[in-house]
Amino acid sequence: MIMEKISVIGAGSVGSSLAWLILINKLSKRISLIDIDEDWAKGIACDLNDSRFILKSDTFIEGRSDYSAVKDSEIIVVTAGSPRKPGMSRQDLLKINAGIISSVSKEIKKHSPGSIVILVTNPLDLMVYVALENTGFSSKRVFGMGSSLDSSRLANFISQETGVSVKDITPLVMGMHSKDMLVSKQSKIGVFGIEEFIPAEGFLALKEKTCNRGKEIVDYLKKGSARFAPAAAVVEIIEAIDKDSQKIIPVSCLLENEFSLGKFCTGMPCVIGKNGIEKVLQPHLLPEEKKLLSESARSFQESLKCLTD
Repeated sequence: MIMEKISVIGAGSVGSSLAWLILINKLSKRISLIDIDEDWAKGIACDLNDSRFILKSDTFIEGRSDYSAVKDSEIIVVTAGSPRKPGMSRQDLLKINAGIISSVSKEIKKHSPGSIVILVTNPLDLMVYVALENTGFSSKRVFGMGSSLDSSRLANFISQETGVSVKDITPLVMGMHSKDMLVSKQSKIGVFGIEEFIPAEGFLALKEKTCNRGKEIVDYLKKGSARFAPAAAVVEIIEAIDKDSQKIIPVSCLLENEFSLGKFCTGMPCVIGKNGIEKVLQPHLLPEEKKLLSESARSFQESLKCLTD
């Protein structure tokens, strides 16, 4: 089944890459690509529409700056925000992007109150919380890409290290979408534990590479950040919603005192279906993993306090 309409707010590198993937995969009849710079959004839309004949796709893309264009969207993906630059921490982005997401969320609530909202903007977990507060939507319908991207990065590194196909790897990354993410050694290759293929010190090195991958890409690009993998991670979520596949995907979601850690947003494996998050799963945590998740909860609350001060 093809959706009637998907909107993408933010026509930068991730937003335009996402629109391209939606078009290629024929996931929606219409795409509204919205950006503060309307000429830019229209230019990207024109370029994408010119590929429809070649791709044999009837999906039509419109470029707009007016938020009323999100009306009747089944899914709205928010990529808008200030990008992270070399030397900039995620905390540096907090107040700037919180203002942007607060404004965008109010427009979504006004024009498309029945939509599912997927956040990509960083610092992601905090932006999910800001969007929840400003839309008033159910936490099943507002969540972030988060750990799905980090898990894909981990799977890539495991595959390169072992030579095993990425299709046979089950990566497990939880916690905040930041350098403090929880990269679990409970990840598997086939039905085997990771330790069957990679020694402890080897996995620790992969863990560090996963945590620092975003910064590595920013440092290489100098002007910009990751675009293709984040877009692919969002498409996986959109497909799970569209097909009601009940697929387990790690996303940034609101926890309501699961693990007895209070209320905060973080990456957890969730069952994704037509309603968005159908169920938040609670994997068994090793003692050191529970400690790291607890530290993430505390860091989240400290950052939230900075935002409200």
